[in-house]
Amino acid sequence: MTKAQMREMTESDYSALLRGSPVPIVVHGEDSRVVDANPAFAELFGYSMSEVLNLHAHDVIHPDDQAVRDHQAEQLLNQEHTTMNVARRLVRKDGSSVWAKVRKSSIKRPDGVVVMVFFEDWTDQHWDDPAKFDPDH
Repeated sequence: MTKAQMREMTESDYSALLRGSPVPIVVHGEDSRVVDANPAFAELFGYSMSEVLNLHAHDVIHPDDQAVRDHQAEQLLNQEHTTMNVARRLVRKDGSSVWAKVRKSSIKRPDGVVVMVFFEDWTDQHWDDPAKFDPDH
């Protein structure tokens, strides 16, 4: 097998893992625009896959939490942290709220840094105070 075939297989495997995961996952670039996502992410937020690929992180972050999110994203993109677990208020396309455990990992690639974000929907827990929420548990 040639290196090109192995690289192609790796991209294919990545795509299959991402698309097949039941966990909502999104990948954003340094400009906070979505570069990849899976159907579970689109379903959680009520978007089609084509709409998801045109989103900015602020499209799904509660307006009151955007500054905190931007600071955390900067830390990941600058590689001050390579992983982060947070509680997050999010907003669906229809305007309804989502509470989630959010786990993030920054990945340095030759063309820049991306952040892969995993969501665990905790909306049914009815949290109204993120201080009560420990995303590590």
